[in-house]
Amino acid sequence: MYLRPVLLALACAAALPALAQPSVLPIGSVQGRAATSALVGQRVVVQGQLSADMRDGLGGFFLLGSEDGDPATSDGLFVQTQADDSLPAGSWLQVTGTVAELPAGKQGDSLTTLVAERITAVKPRRGQALRGPVLLDAPPADWEMYEGMPVRIQAPLTLAGLHGLHRHGEIIAAFGGRLWQPTEVALPGSAAYTALVAENAQRSVLLDDASAARAPDLAGLFTSTVAPRSG
Repeated sequence: MYLRPVLLALACAAALPALAQPSVLPIGSVQGRAATSALVGQRVVVQGQLSADMRDGLGGFFLLGSEDGDPATSDGLFVQTQADDSLPAGSWLQVTGTVAELPAGKQGDSLTTLVAERITAVKPRRGQALRGPVLLDAPPADWEMYEGMPVRIQAPLTLAGLHGLHRHGEIIAAFGGRLWQPTEVALPGSAAYTALVAENAQRSVLLDDASAARAPDLAGLFTSTVAPRSG
């Protein structure tokens, strides 16, 4: 008479651990195809490999997840955290946090970010291997697809701007030669002017010292103590 309720209670108790397991989202699903994530404000769980620890300079690290099968979505994500635990390079981590868009640059751009609540080390699943950087020999049609991912540029770059070097440790470089001011070659408001503005944005690369400090030490940016000239 009392056997069935007891068995039912035991079955429910046994099922609790399975129900408590978090649902892990691919990083590509958090990033999405748009410039900003559709999951802003939502609490999610992701897994990936530590690709760059920048907690000292930027207050977080970059996580590289497994490929989600969609080349238009980035598999990298910036994780904002105050944790000072040791995180060896290449560690596989599970991160629980809230999706946010942090301001990035002066053009209204943002960086899709996971504000971490919990970080735990995990073992990689079978078939998950260390991923190398994306190799680029030309600027992509849309940089958004590589947001937060490690890349290696295998093409010559031209220095296009050093005005942020001594204050912020930033260098503007460009694929395919120097960047022309649109007004030097086209009338403001014309189709040619608009096209050149878009082309300059696509070809431009901002090289940063991964620090928010003012007046940074430039020793690690150049082999010489004298910064090179633009162009």
